[in-house]
Amino acid sequence: MHPDLASRFEALEQRRARFTDRVRSLSPEKQKAHPEKKEFSPLEVLQHMALAEQFDVELMRKRPPEQLKGRRAKTNFIYRNAISKMEAGKRLPTMGAMVPKSPLNANEADQEWQSVRANIRQFLEKADSPDAPVMKSILGTLSAADLLHLFEAHMHYHEARFPKV
Repeated sequence: MHPDLASRFEALEQRRARFTDRVRSLSPEKQKAHPEKKEFSPLEVLQHMALAEQFDVELMRKRPPEQLKGRRAKTNFIYRNAISKMEAGKRLPTMGAMVPKSPLNANEADQEWQSVRANIRQFLEKADSPDAPVMKSILGTLSAADLLHLFEAHMHYHEARFPKV
């Protein structure tokens, strides 16, 4: 993995671990409590993060980054709008595929997220530069750096919205 990508990925992994620890530190009741109507509980956020990142893994499996070689990474207005809103902490709709459906405990949700992150690492390890295209989606053709920016913004969004206890 390119050193710039590796350092950003490791920082994301540290944030994942801290976020998971924050959820684990809550009582079981607070882990499952919804801070507001239509908001995920802290435990559901863990599951949601794994589902959201798994969605991207599936896109990369269907169209591997190797098939994007020679293409130029270019995000579109949907990507830029989503990043902007997440970084500002503004509420965003969640795709159905990213909504937790079956209840897991914190350990199970953490295992799911760790497993997804291991898959993401495998894709990023093949990226020879931050600008290498790794995923094509409704967000455009994302470079490895764009994908990490998406994950960083998503983490920020949920960190900022974590219930005050």
